[in-house]
Amino acid sequence: AYQEQPSDSVFFTIIGIDINGNETILADNVTSTFNLSTINASNYPYLKIRTKIIDQQNRSAVNLTRWTVLYDGIPETTVLLDNSYLVNNTPDSLKQNDSIKLTFKHKNISNFTTDSLVLRYYFTNNAGVKLLIKQMAIKGFVPQEERVINFIEPVVGYGGGNLLTVSVLPRNLLQEEYLYNNSFVQDFTVKTKFATPTPVELLYFDAKLYQSDVLLQWATAWEQNNDYFLLQRRTQNESEFKNITQIKGKGNTAKRSTYKWTDNVAALDKGLIYYRLKQVDFDGNFSYSPTRTVNLDKKFANQVLIYPIPATSEVNLKITVSETVSAVLTLTNVLGEIIRVYDLKNEFLVGIENMVQIPVDDLPNGQYFLTVNFGEEVIKKQISIQK
Repeated sequence: AYQEQPSDSVFFTIIGIDINGNETILADNVTSTFNLSTINASNYPYLKIRTKIIDQQNRSAVNLTRWTVLYDGIPETTVLLDNSYLVNNTPDSLKQNDSIKLTFKHKNISNFTTDSLVLRYYFTNNAGVKLLIKQMAIKGFVPQEERVINFIEPVVGYGGGNLLTVSVLPRNLLQEEYLYNNSFVQDFTVKTKFATPTPVELLYFDAKLYQSDVLLQWATAWEQNNDYFLLQRRTQNESEFKNITQIKGKGNTAKRSTYKWTDNVAALDKGLIYYRLKQVDFDGNFSYSPTRTVNLDKKFANQVLIYPIPATSEVNLKITVSETVSAVLTLTNVLGEIIRVYDLKNEFLVGIENMVQIPVDDLPNGQYFLTVNFGEEVIKKQISIQK
């Protein structure tokens, strides 16, 4: 408030201050009402307001006596850290197969009822990789309500030093995780024989025969200190695995990673072949995946002949099988988009040419792919449509 004279001019400057104390002018020379809701509070949790009063006529600008900031209240909650949380009694004594038990207090410090909140927590290992991220819903808080929150999480695989980060957040506002009243961090140590965590979490490792090739695919949920994978193979007549290729790992990542490799087995004899992965970290330590088996007796066992090429109104398939099987036929375009799927169950007879006809008169000209999946064997053919 100030005693305004007819000749006085008043200007305001709104300055945002980030968590590092850096100042940024957000609005300058404001002469009327300014809506603070246009400012992102996660970027600028603090504000400084500066005024400039000018009297061009009398050269005697008035002095400011007070500020008044008008605002609409909003729900606001906070984690209470005054001896109100407990992570086990001795977090440095955790062992494999133990669980970390957390108890803490959370309070609605506003005069408004909140919507449901999200409890989000994750473990970070000493390499900075997030090993686990989970979240759960918490019912809303009434004004000034204080509530005790508990959860338990196993620590299997989290060897050595780790951090537990806990946040209680409004839904769809995960950026508030970085504001201090919503989160806290607790370190804990899991004692293991070697005091080192598993370098990768392998989600799957698959091997499937595609005519004269074996497609090998695997994926990891996260990786720590992972240098490379060695893909190894042995036949049923060999006693030891041999390296067939080396695939570079992702090093340190908390994201899902996928890998694949095609092994041409046309020159190998019939019988069983075995595959496994050898994961090697930067320190030279290694571990093996489960072994996968492929039966080469099925190589070229099933035959698919397609005509005419190019097709106009329909595609004809001659399918010869070595045993009674079912098949799924999938027609896709060059973008991999599925056009049609046919599920043919026990419709193929052994020793004869089984005929299948697929109408394509409604499809535009171009290149397509037809995949015939016999279960353990997959045959893929390219077709052309030209009208």
